[in-house]
Amino acid sequence: MPRALDFARRAAAVSGLAGDRLRVAWAMERCGAGDDAEREYLSIAADFPGSSEASEAMFRKALADLREERWSAADLALAEALGGRLDQRRRGEALYWRGVAAVRLDHAEEGAGFLRQAVESGLGLDQSREARLLVADCDFNAGRIDAAKAAYATLVREGAAARMSAAKTLSVGKLLFPGEESAICARTLAASDAPEWRQAGYALLGAVEEERKSYAAAVEAYRKCLAEPCKTEDLPRAAARLGALETANAEWDAAEATLKRAVELNADSVSARAEAYFHLAEVAVAKSDPATARKYATVVVMLFENTPWAAKARTLLENLKGGES
Repeated sequence: MPRALDFARRAAAVSGLAGDRLRVAWAMERCGAGDDAEREYLSIAADFPGSSEASEAMFRKALADLREERWSAADLALAEALGGRLDQRRRGEALYWRGVAAVRLDHAEEGAGFLRQAVESGLGLDQSREARLLVADCDFNAGRIDAAKAAYATLVREGAAARMSAAKTLSVGKLLFPGEESAICARTLAASDAPEWRQAGYALLGAVEEERKSYAAAVEAYRKCLAEPCKTEDLPRAAARLGALETANAEWDAAEATLKRAVELNADSVSARAEAYFHLAEVAVAKSDPATARKYATVVVMLFENTPWAAKARTLLENLKGGES
């Protein structure tokens, strides 16, 4: 590559043409002389103002700034490139990167405008998807929730979940709950290599299936959630819901074990613990253990009297008394 740089310099020295100067700067970059290349790009823009080569030089200089996360410098360089005679084939990409730079500079609305223009100008599939995701983020952060949800849903249907970060996939999946797009996000997470994201994915999938009244599928998803060797913030609710479904399915032994775990996991949720204790009372009744049933029902009445489960627990206690007489 040093030979290519040497040849480029000789050609530029002889011709003095802007195009040959661009090849010199490009060769400098390839040789690892990034600072020299950036100075040459700036020099080309100054020596050939208004030319297509000047715009190309500033575009390439902006790419170097972007690689170093010099967002303000990149924004200025791209503004100059776009304001000149930049090749039409470059405009979409330049608008995309100017939008990214603006977003990174906390100019989200301005950035979204550039990104929308970039999509309209024509981008490759990956960049178009990224641009639309950033615009959807801007809409969401600005409180335009319906617009954001519509954009996210379209992107997920087009396969964007496979390209988003796990954290992004989870947040989008929860936002789109309980639609099919939410299930797509959940399945994507469930296929992750990390147990924490698999657990979050199965928890979300279980919730989607339960909302659809696909209870067998919900139970399967929740069980896979609980089987992961980790403890995320999605686990407590999944345990509580699984225990409730197992109780409804008359799977008494499984329900008892799950509900006891749900009580431990939901230390910070009064409602979830009250529900778990009530279902434990129901399980005890079904297993012909009235003493244990009374114990659990009494816990609900005494400790969780401000929840809807207290009234149900009182009824259960009354029924147990009636059964004794």
